[in-house]
Amino acid sequence: MLKLVAVAGLANVQSLVPSKLPTHCFAVIRSFFVCNTGQDSSLTRKKLSYMTMKEDICGSSDLIYSPLVNLRDLGGLPVAGGRVRSGLLLRSDDVSVTTGDQAAQLVAEGLTTILDLRSQEETRRSGRGPLGRLPVTYHHLPLMPNLSSPDHQTENFRDRTAEGIGRWYVRLLESRAETIVKGLDIIADTRGTVIFHCAGGKDRTGVFAACILTVLGADALTVVTDYARTQESLGALTARLGPLMQSPIGGILARSTGASGGDTATAAVPVRAIMSAAPDNMLNMLSELERRYGGIVPFLKSEGLSDDTIIRLNDRLVRLG
Repeated sequence: MLKLVAVAGLANVQSLVPSKLPTHCFAVIRSFFVCNTGQDSSLTRKKLSYMTMKEDICGSSDLIYSPLVNLRDLGGLPVAGGRVRSGLLLRSDDVSVTTGDQAAQLVAEGLTTILDLRSQEETRRSGRGPLGRLPVTYHHLPLMPNLSSPDHQTENFRDRTAEGIGRWYVRLLESRAETIVKGLDIIADTRGTVIFHCAGGKDRTGVFAACILTVLGADALTVVTDYARTQESLGALTARLGPLMQSPIGGILARSTGASGGDTATAAVPVRAIMSAAPDNMLNMLSELERRYGGIVPFLKSEGLSDDTIIRLNDRLVRLG
């Protein structure tokens, strides 16, 4: 059972949290209190004692397993000299909480390797899920530190404009360039299908997808268009937060964001703002990287990406013509 304790200004709301709330919602609750009160993290920490979970929250009995809603094959996208081969490169939302049937189907269709871009905190909560029991190679390549730390939330989620999200993506890429290069090396050396994912399959997954597509020679329009396709899945992704917004805690979130009373539709607006896959988010990232470094590829090469890896990626993933 999760405990959410307010030590000043808010009552103990433990009784308001549904016992079967999906675990990914807990970080959202925490991030809303940090990001939407209009106060810096030090003051917010004085007002809130952030959520703690008992060890048993990490057990599979507390997780809700459901089919992936933001899964897609990058095959067919235009790159230099041809198109990405189908069936080799998948991007997705969190595969650790997919169903056993879908996990088995993915492996039957050729999945051999998972690149998990989530933080260590996230992987502790849900583990590897049904795919952890199947013959799939797993690589943990976190593109963020502690996702729900107050400092992280304040720095990265306060500015939810397209410019702010683009700058966050740049910071993410700059701070985790070595990890991204490692992921590209793994893909170049892997046989079979690779799937890379984070939680929603938008931000960290979107940055990683932008990197590999650009390394393969995709232009900015292709990268931005692929990123924006997640917008089509936002309804399904947001629906996973439904238990949160249908509970009394939704009213508290609404008040913390300036929304009125228990209007759950209004309370959900910050969720949509954070989760938006507007094309300008990615376009701003690409433009800023072009201004600072001459683009993604020059930056990654300065961080260890080799010409040999680029050649091997193209040989493996690109269908010429």
